[in-house]
Formats: sequence, C-alpha cells, structure tokens
Amino acid sequence: VRRWARRFDIFELDKLIVPVHVRSNHWCLAVVFVGEQRIQYYDRLGGGGGMDVLNRLFGYLDGEMQARRGRCLAQPGVVDARADYYNTQSLVPQQNNGCDCGLFTCMAADYIANNQLDLAYDQGAMPAFRRRMAARIIAGTLDAEEARQPGAPLRSECL
Repeated sequence: VRRWARRFDIFELDKLIVPVHVRSNHWCLAVVFVGEQRIQYYDRLGGGGGMDVLNRLFGYLDGEMQARRGRCLAQPGVVDARADYYNTQSLVPQQNNGCDCGLFTCMAADYIANNQLDLAYDQGAMPAFRRRMAARIIAGTLDAEEARQPGAPLRSECL
C-alpha cells in the first residue's frame, strides 16, 4: 500500500476516501478526515465490521506517520486515538436491496469528495446514479459543473 503514496504525504490531504470490500460480497466506505484526525465508517446495510476496518486503517495511518514524520499517531499515555471511530449508520442512506452497495459506496464517496456531507439520496435515486456513472465512465471525464452538484440529474438521457 505504501507504494501508491510514495510521491506525496497523505497527511497533507483534506480527506482520504477508502472503499472497503467486506466479506467478499459487500462494499462500504471509510473516510479519514485528516485535519480533524477523525475516521468515519459508512455502511448502508449496517452489517458491522467497522471496528476491524478502523483498526486496519489506523494501523496503516500510524505506519505512514512513522515513515513520513518519525512519530507515532497515538502517543503513549494518551487516550487511544482509535476511540475517534464513529458509527455513521444514521448518516447513511439505507440500501433496500442486496445489489446496490457498490453504487451507494461510489455515490457517498462522490458527495463526500465534494464536501457534501449530507448524503441526501435514497434507493429510488439509484437508477439515475447508475446512468450518470455509466456516462462518466464512457466519457472518461468528470464534468466540472456536475462535480459541484453530485446529486444533479443526468444531463444526457441517451443511456
């Protein structure tokens, strides 16, 4: 994992968005709000597993901190920094089927990347999100205006 971050210091980022594959059949999202020194875990099915993800992510961050800055993320004698884990189940739109977790994860990442922490969408919005995601993949770009409005409807209904 260190290989991809070799060229930059992740601690200079505003946030680090991490898609998480859980139990080989479910996608969730972890977000490290670097400046706030906070990790949030988003699971739209509420299936648990967040503490394991937190511990692994915290271990990665601690290793990066030691490699980059020569100090531990949590200093001895200080309350364990892993206590900053928040179960954000109530902040996450709930998935009502067993096949849209990847799309919910992508949309949460899209909203959060654009500083829209109120994830104001639901299961009914998934068909439009799916078409918009397909259009983005086909175009190979992200329209700047659309990036500012991640919940906006798809401009082209050609799909």
